[in-house]
Parts: sequence; structure tokens; C-alpha cells
Amino acid sequence: MSNMAFRKLIGYDNKGNSRYQTPTDFRCPADTQIWRPSQYAFSNNPNLPDKDNRGTLTSYSYNFEDWYPSDGRSWSLASKDHSGHKFTAVREPSDKLIFHDGHDWWSRWKGADYKSGWDKLGQNGSVQAYKNVGNGGPTLYRHNEGAIIGFYDGHAERLAKEKVWIAKNFTSNPKQPGMWVAVPKVWNKYR
Repeated sequence: MSNMAFRKLIGYDNKGNSRYQTPTDFRCPADTQIWRPSQYAFSNNPNLPDKDNRGTLTSYSYNFEDWYPSDGRSWSLASKDHSGHKFTAVREPSDKLIFHDGHDWWSRWKGADYKSGWDKLGQNGSVQAYKNVGNGGPTLYRHNEGAIIGFYDGHAERLAKEKVWIAKNFTSNPKQPGMWVAVPKVWNKYR
């Protein structure tokens, strides 16, 4: 969210409260949280008006699973590397998730668990509330119990929450991350 080269590339302007919030023209119409950063943003201050709350609050999240595996190493270790893929490194780009509905700039596979996250908190859960229930980097199923998923090949589609989070794939041995892992070599490096 704060990478100015990326923001320029995708056409983000300065209509948001800060470089950590989605600019007005890019907000999801179904996202009711984005307009209330005093309640929902990370590092929010409920005593300040919305326009003065500049903490992280987005309509869409970047899939950070490859660098911060849901069953692997810590954020601090994973985030030391450049967290992006060359397009040529992504096999089957039409099947690999890069962006989806969320409210923090990053997301991960475990955050898609709707039973412990969305079904309990929905759009009433702040960034911190989701982290507190173990769903940091959540997927928000604000589109009729589904999420809009953007894939590496550029197409987007709505998927029902049951297709985004498949518990048996997460608990299997070996794990079956499917669309959540774009480059298995990177993901395995951090597990």
C-alpha cells in the first residue's frame, strides 16, 4: 500500500486519508468499513474523526502467503525479502490468487478461515479484532458470502467462501494450498 511506485503504476492517487488507505475511487462499493477508519483501521484512534485516522484500511488485500506462510516462519523473517514474483515464476497464473477482498494490505491463507473470522466478525471486525481471533490478514466475504479474487493472469471472479477456504486442504499432510501459493519454492523456503 505504501509503495509509491506501485501506487503510481495502478493509478492510485491521494484521495485516501493516507498512503495506507485505499483511495476513494478504488474502494469496493460493498466495503462499509473503509469509510470508518476511526472504528476499523489498524492503529486507529476512536477519539479522532475519521479523516484524521490514517492507519491501514484497504478494500483489497495482497496475498502474502508465499512469504508469511500460515503454518510457517514469522512475519519479520519473511518480510526481509522483496515480496513479489516475476510473472514468469508463477506457474498457472490463472489459478493463483494475488488480490482479494480484505481490510489489511496483506492477507494469508489462514485468514480465509470464515468459520473463525468472517462468520463471527463480518464487517463489524476491525483489523485488530481479526488479528485477535487468529485471522490476521483476513479474507472478507462481503459479496453475498463470497469474495472477489484477482488472479495473476489479470482476471477476477467471485468465489463463495467455501471455495476460498477449504479446511481439509489446510489440515492435510502435506498441505494443499492451491490458489494461495503462487511459487511453491518461495513458500517452502519460509516453512
